[in-house]
Amino acid sequence: MSLDRSLILICGVFLPCVIAAAQHPPAEIQAKIVPLFQSARQAEQRRDFSQAARLYDQILTLDPKLAEVWTNKGLVLHELDRHREALEAFARAASLKPDLITPQLFLGIEYVRLAEPQKALTPLEAVLAREPANKQALYTLAEANAHLERFRLAVNLYHELIRRDPHVAGGGGASMGRHSSGVVRLELMPTGADRKYGSSHVRTGIRDGSSDREA
Repeated sequence: MSLDRSLILICGVFLPCVIAAAQHPPAEIQAKIVPLFQSARQAEQRRDFSQAARLYDQILTLDPKLAEVWTNKGLVLHELDRHREALEAFARAASLKPDLITPQLFLGIEYVRLAEPQKALTPLEAVLAREPANKQALYTLAEANAHLERFRLAVNLYHELIRRDPHVAGGGGASMGRHSSGVVRLELMPTGADRKYGSSHVRTGIRDGSSDREA
């Protein structure tokens, strides 16, 4: 399941409300941060993610304790395929505010992307503890378990994803197979017309510790 690009923009936070709720930083720093943040969001809308990342860095120089800005920085780095840096940004956000869903979700996504599936389990399970119906977390957790060769658990998670959203499979199912090359594949096999995730097969494979999924 390719990561829905709209998820990136949906997950982005709007800082002025966050600053007001947190009552920090001081007013003179807020006055500098808010226009920078607005410019960063505008850069995202233009898909100028490099500029957005630079603007988020400027904000974090002014106040490095804004978890929401670390989150947004991670999202734009993810879009730029700078996945190790994105991971570090999400980890910083999660350490500042463990209850934020987005950095925990993307920690899991990035750990799987970077072939560290064991580390993906804790943040993804944290997301599902708070949002049991989070489809991206369910899928990525299944994928992490597939990479760890916990195939029965992975298939069960895929079935749970189908149960929660039958349109994913349209009456299909999940299967597991091993190619002669040693690639392990778990598949969702949709039979309906709905192609919500952009393809007729949702697959995860294992080949020399690397992931076949696209982010």
